[in-house]
Amino acid sequence: MIAATPTSATWRAVLGEAVGSARIVVDIEGASGEWRELLEQNGCFALDPSHALTGAIHGAVVARHLVSRAREPERVLADWHGLLERGGRVVLLESTARRGLLRRASLLFPPRRPPDARAPYRNGLSPADASLLLQAAGFIDIRCFALPVPPSVSVHYLVSARRR
Repeated sequence: MIAATPTSATWRAVLGEAVGSARIVVDIEGASGEWRELLEQNGCFALDPSHALTGAIHGAVVARHLVSRAREPERVLADWHGLLERGGRVVLLESTARRGLLRRASLLFPPRRPPDARAPYRNGLSPADASLLLQAAGFIDIRCFALPVPPSVSVHYLVSARRR
């Protein structure tokens, strides 16, 4: 693996490919500025969860480091499945390992709560496990995208899947 400095254009391209043709995207974390900007640069309208409507009407759901922190990741993905229109995509940014820095919620922006001690993937979620969870929740067309981050941070990836 070659360590490369990620650029905004690289991240925008990877996120755009993962989201696909979706135009209305629910950002489960309420969109930190940089991700909302990347989504908007790709022609998406990003909604935070408080503005998401019930029912299967959204084109995509984007979540960062949340499935690995959930106590019941299968249930979380099933709930997100219900927000998506037919053919809508779920996009997860995850990492295979948690380092000390990522466990210090106060250093992250926006600040996050530490993972639930009962969360089965609290120490990291592999791409294979993420794919299995998505498949179990009824998603298809599962794709994994490696992200250009230095290996010293941990292996980050985007995984995206489509609702039937």
